[in-house]
Amino acid sequence: MASSKLYHPPKFADWILRRVCKGNLLEEIEGDLFEHYQVLRQDYPKWRSNVLYWFHIIHFLRPFALKRVAQISNNTMMFKNYLTIALRNFKKYSLYSFLNLSGLVVGITSCLLIFLYVRQEYNVDRNFPNAENIYRVVTDMKLGDREIHTPTAPVVLAEHMIKTVPEVENAARLMLGQFNTVVDLEEKQMRVFNVTYATSELLDLFSFSFVSGNPEGALDEPKTMVMSETMSEHLFPGEDAFGKIVTYNSADFIVKGVYKDMSDNAHFKFDLIMSHAYQTSRYDYGWNNLNSYTYLKLKPGTDPLQIESKLNAALETHMKPLMEGWFQVPADEINSEGNHARFYLQPLVDIHLKSNLPREFQANGSIENVRTISLIGIIILLIASINFINLSTARAALRAKEVGVRKVMGSERRQLVTQFLFESSLYSFVAFVLSGLLAFVTLPYFNHLAGTDMTFSLGGTTPLWLVMLIGALVIGIVAGFYPAIVLSSFNPVKSLKGQEVRSGGKAWLRSGLVILQFSVSTFLAICTIVINNQLDYVLDKSLGFEQDDLIILEVMDLNRYDRGETAIINELESSPNIISYSRTDYIPINGSRGEYYVDKIDEQGEIQTVNAQSWPINEAYIPTMGMEVIRGRNYENELASDSNAVIINQSMAQALQMEDPIGQSLQWKVNGKVYNMSVVGVVKDFHYGSMKETIKPLMFYKGYDPWTLSVKFSGSPSEALSTLEGIWSDHSGGQPFIARLASEDYRMLYQKEGQLKGLVNAFSTLAVLVAILGLVGLASFMAEQRQKEMGIRKVLGAKSIQLFRKMIAGFTVLVGIACLIAIPVANWVSSQWLSDYAYRIEISPMIYVMACLIMLVLSWITVSFQSLKVANTNPIDNLRTE
Repeated sequence: MASSKLYHPPKFADWILRRVCKGNLLEEIEGDLFEHYQVLRQDYPKWRSNVLYWFHIIHFLRPFALKRVAQISNNTMMFKNYLTIALRNFKKYSLYSFLNLSGLVVGITSCLLIFLYVRQEYNVDRNFPNAENIYRVVTDMKLGDREIHTPTAPVVLAEHMIKTVPEVENAARLMLGQFNTVVDLEEKQMRVFNVTYATSELLDLFSFSFVSGNPEGALDEPKTMVMSETMSEHLFPGEDAFGKIVTYNSADFIVKGVYKDMSDNAHFKFDLIMSHAYQTSRYDYGWNNLNSYTYLKLKPGTDPLQIESKLNAALETHMKPLMEGWFQVPADEINSEGNHARFYLQPLVDIHLKSNLPREFQANGSIENVRTISLIGIIILLIASINFINLSTARAALRAKEVGVRKVMGSERRQLVTQFLFESSLYSFVAFVLSGLLAFVTLPYFNHLAGTDMTFSLGGTTPLWLVMLIGALVIGIVAGFYPAIVLSSFNPVKSLKGQEVRSGGKAWLRSGLVILQFSVSTFLAICTIVINNQLDYVLDKSLGFEQDDLIILEVMDLNRYDRGETAIINELESSPNIISYSRTDYIPINGSRGEYYVDKIDEQGEIQTVNAQSWPINEAYIPTMGMEVIRGRNYENELASDSNAVIINQSMAQALQMEDPIGQSLQWKVNGKVYNMSVVGVVKDFHYGSMKETIKPLMFYKGYDPWTLSVKFSGSPSEALSTLEGIWSDHSGGQPFIARLASEDYRMLYQKEGQLKGLVNAFSTLAVLVAILGLVGLASFMAEQRQKEMGIRKVLGAKSIQLFRKMIAGFTVLVGIACLIAIPVANWVSSQWLSDYAYRIEISPMIYVMACLIMLVLSWITVSFQSLKVANTNPIDNLRTE
């Protein structure tokens, strides 16, 4: 017995049929297929019936049943008509069209540049094969008042992991980071860059591509090295470096291979790699030396947390017994009482943006910078899109009659929506093409601001052309959707009577969008002022030493230097522009650091311990650095007792609660030995790191560190450098002259912040510019709309200044509301950013006042021209407008 139940065929198949089948055949074919589907469902399951139904649909799609080509041609004609109308409107309303297009171009250009920047930052280290399986071991300890958070680990850890953990496929280690030095080629001394010590496993783990030699076991022997093609050409021009001898530190190294230059898009770049075994053959390294960067390549599918637990098991077994002595913390309190000691794995692809540890190979990027710049890019695009919506809906009044005529002629609403979306998409595509050209032209300037060397490429991991295509479609549809809905909703009768002209779209919505635009613009203005003020404060603040008149000269070869030291000193002392000099590697900005526990034992025998920086200096150090001794004295050359004397900073005196530090005794523990020292002076606190860190206890002791010559000079820096270079070339034994101003080093501490400042300044200015462009268009529209009203008011006795005030008052209220919205948001964001700094500015109310005044003045200037024009126009001319 047949069932009376009706089955419904696939809706999408029916939709396809209706789109392509001739109208006079559609009803018959559709009916036949429906009946056939009912029969199919009686005999077959649903899925099979659906398949057969699709088959019959396709079977019917023959030429006789298809819509005529003429219908397609009609569509083509329709879009040609849309294009013609769009071009005519562009020409007719050239000011609005220009403002619309220019706002979009500025916004999209900014976003394209920001996209290139973000893409490059996120792609760092991703070019290494199997990058997702490579991790770096990080040591994180907090024990008492000493904290160690470093990308280095014990020298023996890599070997331990490869032997004991089967999930570790390979393990490599590097030592001493990435440094510059000099090498000898017979009598010739050459400077070499980007040098490190590493094991052979590094060459395999990071897939070095060799052009000569063999990477396997290339660095197993102590006195071996490999180098990049660039370094090979630098040291041996026109020759193959393979098998050559290079002398470093009086030891002869044999070149075991030459590899292709590493990509710049990595968190390290090495041009010369010496054998790690050279270092381990000279020193006895064990679990107590955090000297090696350890990289692990895990087998696919391995859980990193599982490896971390095994790393920490090794720490528990091999390091914990040693740590009790290092940190003076009982073993049972190492992971309690607020202490912790652990290893963790850092994904290779996260190092560049998410790691900013003390011993990084080079300055990494900043995820905060990337997020901040991305947010600004989105804001600029949002403002540009708001401009587009605002001006399009405002112009709706001018196109009301066109809409009315089209509706009377039979146009359906969906056709009008299609027309207006076509126009907005056309604007968007043109804007993207122009923006691509503008981005190509301005990319060098962007590189200068961001400190990058990007090239304009339409391809890449995330193809730029695809991003532009999708972006053009999305922005065209999103920005044009609301105007299309507004325009297509006009009543044809009202439109033809001109009643829609008076409404001109939703005024409340335009006001809301203007408030939104100026809220984000004011927010950016406030944040920009705060960032600029903080960085000016950091760079201009007194550091407690004189960085501006100080030159740092690197001593690369002690043997060569020692032979000429007497002559160098004599010439320095006889040079009129050299004030003083000191030989030490402990520069307040960067350089060597050493932390030790220092005890103060009072008369009752109570011990107070502090963790302090301990720097070896000579008697010339403090005057050369321009530091101030506020109590006691500096070291004196002729006093033998100074060998057991220390000079401490104010912070150390406070930490040890020493009201009168001079003459008090301290015990200093180094490598199990105890030294009794007497305090002879207190130096005023000085900054020896970033302003993000507080000044910590520090102690000077009489000592010698030979690798840097600090020179205080008078007069011009260039003349002082020239004087030093002359002395150096005459007496340094052929060493390269590697010198720089201390102030340059200090500014490098804030390189990332400086780049952020430049980018925020540039893009915030663009954001405000785009908002102003929108306001220009809106003010012009409002002025045109109110011409008749102004004419009547003037006839009734209103003065031009009164009309001007009335015109400008509305925009003033909108900008005022925008400021009230922006201030609390900007205050919270700025406070969060400033909280990273130990030494920071207070956010003055004047910053808010200044930002709001800037926005008000800019809006007044923008609106004034059109307002004055209308206010001063002859009222007869205004009343003739209708």
